[in-house]
This record gives sequence, structure tokens and C-alpha cells, in this order.
Amino acid sequence: MPVGAGVVSDTWASLNRVFKNCGLRKYFSTFIMPSVLGVVKPSQLMFNRALSELSVKPEEALFIDNNIKNVRGALKLGINSVLIIRERNSRGNSDIISINSLKELYEIL
Repeated sequence: MPVGAGVVSDTWASLNRVFKNCGLRKYFSTFIMPSVLGVVKPSQLMFNRALSELSVKPEEALFIDNNIKNVRGALKLGINSVLIIRERNSRGNSDIISINSLKELYEIL
């Protein structure tokens, strides 16, 4: 059973406000932003902070990103990771699980 969900983003801290205004913030228990930590993905500090705030082990987490460098960074820590590729019918490297939309998560989970 999932413990919670978090956002690990290299965007501005205002993303938290955007999520609140859209009614999505209630679905995420933590937001990890570079403006607070002073680092960007794939810094281990960002991933470790998210794991700590969610109280989960790396192997219990799932990280989804559209940047292969960030996915590889999470994989190095033992975090289950998926590369999302928005171009229809495109796939990433064969060594990394990739999807074209979040709807495809059901198929791989």
C-alpha cells in the first residue's frame, strides 16, 4: 500500500502554489525543490530528502521523469524508476523502463 506521493522537481517553489490552485496538492505529501535544497536533480540529496520525508526505502519508491539522466540518478540509489517519453511510439534505452503516458503505469505496475 502506498505511503504517500511526492514531487521532486527542478522548477520554482511556486509549483506548490500551482498544485494548490489546481486542487492537486492534497495528493502529494512532500515537494522537494532546488530553491530549498540548493541542488538540482539528479542530486542524491533531492532523492534522499524525498525518501526521508515519505518514510520509504529506495526499493519501495517509484520515480518517474522525462530526463534519462535523472532516471539513472534515481536508479543508482535503488529507486524503481520509469522514463516518460512524450513522443508517441518512441521508447528509451532497453535497459530502462519507459512509457509514453502515465496511463501506461498500470501496465507495468
